[in-house]
Amino acid sequence: MHVPCIRRFVRIACWLGSTWALTQALSAQTTPWMDTSLSPDQRASLLVAQMTLDEKIGMVHGVDGPYIGNVSGNTRLGIPALHLQNGPAGVGDGAMNVTALPAPIALAASWDTGLARQYGAVMGAEAHGKGVHVLLGPMMNLARVPQGGRSFECFGEDPFLSAAIAGADVRGIQSEGVIATAKHFVGNEQETDRSTESSDVDERTLQEIYCAPFRASIHSGLGAVMGSFNQINGNYVCQSPLLKGVLKQQWGFDGFVMSDWGASFSPNAAAINGLDMEMALGTRFGTPLKTAIQTGIVPLSQLDNMVHRILAAMFRFGIFDNPTSGNLASDVTSAAHTQFAHDAAAQAIVLLKNTGSLLPLNTASIHSIAIIGSAASVNVLSVGGGSAQVYLPYYNLPYDAITNRAGPSITTSYSVGDGGHIAEAVQLAQQSDIAIVCVGEQTGEGTDRSSLSLPGDQDALISAVAAANPRTIVVMYVGAGTLMPWASQVPAALAAWYPGQENGNALASVLFGDVNPSGKLPVTFPANATQVPANTIAQFPGTNGHVSYSEKLQVGYRWYDASNASPQFPFGHGLSYTTFTYSNLAISAVNPSGQVTIGLDVQNFGNRNGAEVVQLYLGFPPGAGEPPRQLKAFRKVPVSSGGSTHVSFTLIWEDLACWDPIAHQWVVPPGTFQVMVGASSRDIRLAGSFAISSPPPPSGVANIALHQPITVSSILGANSPGSAAVDGDPTTQWSSLSGGQQSMAVDLGAVRALARVRLGWGSNYASSYQILSSIDATHWTNLYSTTTGPGGLEDILVNESGRFVQISATQGFNSQGYSLQELEVYSPEPALSIATSGTNTVLIRWPLYLTGFGLQQNSDLNSLSWTSITQTPTVIVGMNEVVMPVSQNSSKFYRLK
Repeated sequence: MHVPCIRRFVRIACWLGSTWALTQALSAQTTPWMDTSLSPDQRASLLVAQMTLDEKIGMVHGVDGPYIGNVSGNTRLGIPALHLQNGPAGVGDGAMNVTALPAPIALAASWDTGLARQYGAVMGAEAHGKGVHVLLGPMMNLARVPQGGRSFECFGEDPFLSAAIAGADVRGIQSEGVIATAKHFVGNEQETDRSTESSDVDERTLQEIYCAPFRASIHSGLGAVMGSFNQINGNYVCQSPLLKGVLKQQWGFDGFVMSDWGASFSPNAAAINGLDMEMALGTRFGTPLKTAIQTGIVPLSQLDNMVHRILAAMFRFGIFDNPTSGNLASDVTSAAHTQFAHDAAAQAIVLLKNTGSLLPLNTASIHSIAIIGSAASVNVLSVGGGSAQVYLPYYNLPYDAITNRAGPSITTSYSVGDGGHIAEAVQLAQQSDIAIVCVGEQTGEGTDRSSLSLPGDQDALISAVAAANPRTIVVMYVGAGTLMPWASQVPAALAAWYPGQENGNALASVLFGDVNPSGKLPVTFPANATQVPANTIAQFPGTNGHVSYSEKLQVGYRWYDASNASPQFPFGHGLSYTTFTYSNLAISAVNPSGQVTIGLDVQNFGNRNGAEVVQLYLGFPPGAGEPPRQLKAFRKVPVSSGGSTHVSFTLIWEDLACWDPIAHQWVVPPGTFQVMVGASSRDIRLAGSFAISSPPPPSGVANIALHQPITVSSILGANSPGSAAVDGDPTTQWSSLSGGQQSMAVDLGAVRALARVRLGWGSNYASSYQILSSIDATHWTNLYSTTTGPGGLEDILVNESGRFVQISATQGFNSQGYSLQELEVYSPEPALSIATSGTNTVLIRWPLYLTGFGLQQNSDLNSLSWTSITQTPTVIVGMNEVVMPVSQNSSKFYRLK
């Protein structure tokens, strides 16, 4: 049963602009959509208006062509063909003359968002040089099960880490004029039965865990999303209302959604629910969709919106204005890219254990090294398999690289070891000062791992070599958590993942101390095969076509913490050749908007320069129903030997919020939050807390200023335009020419309710400024003003409506111009929610922060006779709740007054 209407009061204003006149004026031109002074949305609208039905249909599906995905061009209207190519770890699908970067799981192990942006930029530059317009990556499904065959393509088991790395990767790709594609939305955490299985996951878990990387990527200005093969709760994702309801409406996604190649869906349901493009051909979005349009089953306006989204993205990323001249045969490699591949692989290596400081190797005291294992020479594991596989320009063998780095004074020898050669390896180990055993497993798309153990006799090889030589080092080439039954038998072990083309060189640089390891685990390594969150057949690989995500929020380390289980190596773990200490934890009070600042000092007491990943975990109030701890911030900081550095984190209200599946929104629970800062999820060095008695008001999570037209009073130069403040990329910024009176204003496109303005200042921030709104860009209302702005991230609550939001600065902390990295604007969430709670009752909820408001009801929307409900609400997790009786044949309207 549904209540017909919920009455909500918001301030509404109307604005009539000059869009019609502008369109009419431009229509006299031959191709008005090529006017670069117009916004991408304006240009797309002009172009769609000139297209025939067949031309529109031609834009929403693929055709055969040289790339893995191809959309036909339109010579009549000057629309270029669109080229799509796989690329989570470099330009894939067999393309040669490219750089094979470390696998995405290795990038995640770096815990370095700056490195992730560079990683994306290298891929974007090479894709652009190959004539690629849309790079099919990054993949941002989670490593829910370590058996997952494509775990190496993702960014680990944690939604926050994955979101941070994914967002930076997207920003890097798109900085080169290439559209990034977040895949595979959503619930595609396994390969087994991926084309048919239903991932059955509750709403809260979906929002808090599996949606997080996609949401962060949209916040970063993402251009495209790929819908996954699987079903979600019994409905194929590519025809699911999640596409329109969550991606586009709740998160404000303004790009386009494509299907995975050959994914199942009904053309009518898919088009209506938000799928914009079918790949790879037009089986359903060709003639079947055209027929549905012609017969009125699918509105023409829906097709127009689909085409508009694709064209707007093409305009936004320069595909019309800055066409690439490259093709798949172009050589896009460079010395700089090779060096980056090496540096990224080295930063990704995780030092799991180092008993007795065996590492780094001391060339002055070592005379011989035995290098053992097929992965060291005859069967190197450099890249993952499937669509993410990147062509290797050369084979950089660990054996060769270790030999070269060791130098002529050290003798190196090799034995394949595994596959029936254990005795030979043992003999070699006995004769050598050091034994290095390289082991691993090749995984890839299409199949999941049958076991968490190393395949073949590699475990036996390690145990035998360790018994023969007490100075044995194990190097693991894996894509996910792997069993290590021999861990206590060896003094040193490293996870090298799939390191790309610089495999051996990166490993040698860490083994010999040229690089101080700083990688941290993005996944948990279990102690045994049953010590995993999804430990029943129903959870993995599923039964009767359904995969139960019954572990809910207890994914990865969250399950280990809740179960009090001790893994082999915990999430976030990773050692260094130096020693870091933490001190001076300071926690601010929570401000009205929900911001809290946490600071600490990190000291390097060792004799080597190094980098530490400082990890901040929160424990939510007991009533919130959250796991014991969850990652909410991290930062990789370099610290010189004997030096120290101050680390500061600013948490915002979203970091403190839980998803309420009844209100269908994020809410901040009241109570005490535990702050835990350390070097891993199980190595907490500092602890404190902060309390929230009056939860901050939530808002929508869609940044309605993203990609909107912006005007500024001045710019410092061509590299710091106003648009840089609304591009989702905090590494770009608007910089004014000078200080004093300067302003910027964003056009939201329509009058919107305004709840929150978020400013991300650069180093030159305004200490005195105002935030104003207007419905017509002429008459302005002051929303906020300050003369003591602190800079950094400022999250400011407002309560007004407007189409235009202006930042007007009058004084900075110095005499230079202002620099604003991001201007974000958010509308409020609906205040009142309602859901069926029984046969003849409904549950009405509204946020606890709305003090002074009372619930009223009316049976006639046109009547002024509203009746106050005197029932005292129940308070649960930051929400007021009232259960009200209803009958089948009557209407009730509710409002907050």
